Amino acid sequence: MATQIKYDEKFITENVCLTNFEVAQRLKSSAFEANQNDDLIGQSYEYALEFSHFQNAEDLESIKSYLSDVLSPYEIVTLCNLVPQDAAMAKLCCASLERISDETLQSYLTFIRGLVRSN
Repeated sequence: MATQIKYDEKFITENVCLTNFEVAQRLKSSAFEANQNDDLIGQSYEYALEFSHFQNAEDLESIKSYLSDVLSPYEIVTLCNLVPQDAAMAKLCCASLERISDETLQSYLTFIRGLVRSN
């Protein structure tokens, strides 16, 4: 039987958007707190980590802090998870970004890509 992950009330009642890195960190923390080696949690952790573009929470906090006044949490997480190459691709992935000029959006993407891990 798979382990059920418990989240605090804030996570459940608010619209929380997580990047793949943040999902991986929560899964890792859940497995550690449960003090067990659940295969499903382990596989989910590996999957989320594989598709994460970031190595640490500080980089994500920098991005969120930089963009939180101009983009919604959903838009920020979408850009962080997908890291589109250009503004046109970003707008295809997230239609609400149409309100932002290509030049401005491209500057946001350049900032994000500057913090992406190199594999």
